[in-house]
Amino acid sequence: MIWIIGLIVLAFVLLFLEIFVPGGLLGMLAAACILGAGYIAFTEYGLAIATFITVGSIALACLMFFIEIKLLKASGRYISVDNKITSSSVKRADASAIVGKCGVALTTLSPGGKVRVEGKDYEASSISGLLKKGQSIEVVRVEAFKIIIKKT
Repeated sequence: MIWIIGLIVLAFVLLFLEIFVPGGLLGMLAAACILGAGYIAFTEYGLAIATFITVGSIALACLMFFIEIKLLKASGRYISVDNKITSSSVKRADASAIVGKCGVALTTLSPGGKVRVEGKDYEASSISGLLKKGQSIEVVRVEAFKIIIKKT
């Protein structure tokens, strides 16, 4: 009987710790402890007692888990994500709109750097070699997430 009680208590402790150490491993170990307690109860006391212990332990574990969640929410320590990501990191340049347009180098391009074309900043690569900051440029083409420019 001591093994059955010990495994059930261990399962409850593991479920309690699962809230603070997420990942599911402790929850799976807790389930194994409950099933182990049920198996020991079956071998020592029969099917009826084993079923009562297993189902009762699962019900108490679920109840304990939901009470812990409610207490964590009430204390303000519950972590949840309610926000949505609404932005992106890099916007692709519109090829038809800027090819042939002129701009200015915002940084030294050797050969890569930043340029401004029609008031927007872009990552660029120069086919004219080294370009100094402030040099006027022309857009030749657009590739993936950067534009290819040349000196004007």
